[in-house]
Amino acid sequence: KDKVNWTMTYRLDSDIPAPYGIVKNTSGQSNNYKEIMARKTKLAAQLVSHCPTQSLREQYVKSLEKYIPVMVYGRCGPEKKRSSGTHLFLEIEKSYKFYLAFENSLCRDYVTEKFFEWQNRSIVPIVRGDGNHEHFYPKNSYIDVRNFKSISDLAKYIKYLDRNDTAYIEYLKAKENYVLTDSLGTSIVKSFCQLCKMVHNPDKYRHIYSNVQDWYSNGTCRN
Repeated sequence: KDKVNWTMTYRLDSDIPAPYGIVKNTSGQSNNYKEIMARKTKLAAQLVSHCPTQSLREQYVKSLEKYIPVMVYGRCGPEKKRSSGTHLFLEIEKSYKFYLAFENSLCRDYVTEKFFEWQNRSIVPIVRGDGNHEHFYPKNSYIDVRNFKSISDLAKYIKYLDRNDTAYIEYLKAKENYVLTDSLGTSIVKSFCQLCKMVHNPDKYRHIYSNVQDWYSNGTCRN
């Protein structure tokens, strides 16, 4: 207590935020959506190797599978396929319409590569977490399960988009001018640059946490 001056975490309210991704707005990008849609013959996929989880995402997926088919890759899936490799990422992007970007923990601002990696591809992520996804990408470029009263309602909307290419493509268009420029590693490096600036001007950034553990843990995650 009363020993920590600054925080540097993925949390957006940190003194030095170090998010899992840094996104920039670009312009002039355009994709051949007719060609993209011609290859998408499957509905939803997930790539996970951490199971079980605090967020119970595995149970959520099982419930969702009562309504729509979901292919789970990685050690948590039925085929235990490896969860790494560019080929698998490209195959999922090419063949599937939706990717289940479900976090393993439901914590404030916790938005990981599960979202960033797939938002940078021609696929629509379905997110489940307590993060502020809209801070990084337009809210009409992904589907947030928090906007649905039930899993069955979510499944109905997924089926609707599966039948309506025009509505589905609008999600892809909403993110075509946004690019993930930095992943977690580069983000942390940039955060250390900010830390260096602050160290050289401590009076400007002077701060102290009476209880940093309380700031980090009290009410920030839920089961």
